[in-house]
Amino acid sequence: MDLKWGERKMEIPTLSEEEKWEMMREIFVLNKQADIGFIMQLGTEKMTEYAEMTAQQYADMLQAQGKDNAIGFAMSEAIVRKSLMGSDVEVDGNPNEATLNLKRDGFVMTAINLIKKDYCL
Repeated sequence: MDLKWGERKMEIPTLSEEEKWEMMREIFVLNKQADIGFIMQLGTEKMTEYAEMTAQQYADMLQAQGKDNAIGFAMSEAIVRKSLMGSDVEVDGNPNEATLNLKRDGFVMTAINLIKKDYCL
């Protein structure tokens, strides 16, 4: 890469694993907030339609993965929330009835941290 006079090559920092995950969580929360904010401007009917559509897509995805019962759904959700969002979560139950207990919600904690950083949420 040729540099022009007065320019210098900038070193791109390598993020730690935790910094990478924090950035991913922030991007996810900010994108969701932007999507929902836009849809809400279209009215409550469109918000309901969006919620129903995304719930159906999620249910279809879980069913395609063979997670078509209560414990399968709860475990799938717990894995995502723990592994990707950093939540503290427990699951109890059986195929007919399951409880997903969020002791600390990574989505909420990320939103709170963004507010503390003065992002507009």
